[in-house]
Amino acid sequence: MSEPEPISLAEGLAKMRAKRAALPQEPNVNCLEGMACPDCGFTDEFAICMTGTGIVSDEGVTDTPTLEWGDDSRCRCISCGRFGPVSDFK
Repeated sequence: MSEPEPISLAEGLAKMRAKRAALPQEPNVNCLEGMACPDCGFTDEFAICMTGTGIVSDEGVTDTPTLEWGDDSRCRCISCGRFGPVSDFK
């Protein structure tokens, strides 16, 4: 049996993202209602830059009771890496 051809990390990630994006996507009905990646249609999760207030000590953050984002917050699709404001994903 022959060894499979090695692929780069970027190629492996691209293949994984393509497989993940091909899965059926459920529409969001909670805090991500109406959001989907405009490139790949992914709806599961996004990396969103948020503004928040937290309790911070020398040991680190112990509580983050308030996190907020809006249409102008930066957002990245976890599946394909598309980056832009949240408004682009609505």
